[in-house]
Amino acid sequence: MSYLDTAIVIAWPECTARGDESILILLRKAGIVKNLNMRVGHAAICLINPQTAEVLYYDFGRYITPRGYGRARSKYTDPTLVLETRATFDEDKNLTNVEDIAQELDAKSKYTHGAGPMVFSVSKTINFAKAKAYADEMVIRGYFPYNGLDKSASNCARYVTETMKAANEDGTVGSKLKYPLTVRPTPLYNVVAASTEDSIYSFEGGTLQFMQKSRRHSIADITSGLLESSFTKYTDSRPDDSIHGEIEEPARPSSLPQSAKWLGGLGEGAWFHINKIGPHSFKGIKYDKTGVIEFEGTYSNDDIELPENPEATYASHCGFFSIEVDGVIHRFYRK
Repeated sequence: MSYLDTAIVIAWPECTARGDESILILLRKAGIVKNLNMRVGHAAICLINPQTAEVLYYDFGRYITPRGYGRARSKYTDPTLVLETRATFDEDKNLTNVEDIAQELDAKSKYTHGAGPMVFSVSKTINFAKAKAYADEMVIRGYFPYNGLDKSASNCARYVTETMKAANEDGTVGSKLKYPLTVRPTPLYNVVAASTEDSIYSFEGGTLQFMQKSRRHSIADITSGLLESSFTKYTDSRPDDSIHGEIEEPARPSSLPQSAKWLGGLGEGAWFHINKIGPHSFKGIKYDKTGVIEFEGTYSNDDIELPENPEATYASHCGFFSIEVDGVIHRFYRK
């Protein structure tokens, strides 16, 4: 750990996410919950490389994954998450350009899926190498179970918590993260628990503000967010919960190749196209739901021969495409 090892722990408390756990579905059928799109917030973390000052964004969500699963994202999987702003520090090793970083993150809300005020804190208790190693390990795993209540699964808040716990070198912060007052990790709780500064930041509409938040505020926040789901005055303005995010294939854009395949997800879906180059390699392209190219590249696996008409399957992203060959899923990595 160096004095420049820094994490920015982020929450968008006003974000809604679809509750897909069985208990919530039962409560919806019973009429207790009025809409499964619940205000539980979204979480992310930025790790600052002390050698290069690069700001690395990570999060977890149900983006292009089968129902019931999520995946961790980074610039490796989603180049739209690359941040150009470099961190700057003063002579006391304090981060001096949080507003510039927040401005760029806010401009990328389409890709971070953050909405409403972005609340964040700066934490100086991490070992950057350990944090990055854990965050990257989860990225490479592909997709795995998504659940906010099950400790064996993950969600956005738990991913941030576990990344911090894997790298934390301060006993007080570690205890706060290990034993959250909210029982399970929440986006806002992470921000407050991980902070090593006096203030919490809020950024919205181009304006940076300072806030005073305690861990108890996170209890009130998650409680009110869940209670709102039982009152139509809050839920009527939320998305129709009979629509399962972007799982179902939308109208196909006319510009897409005919063989492009839709891979859906509750949080995000996309089109993937494979153009075979040779027996072991192909050109892979990802299009967003409207048909705009997000990335393209050459992918290969020298040990696996491609089928005649290869199709992408889960998990596929910028880092690698997954293709089923003779009933087995194989990864073809970007060159």
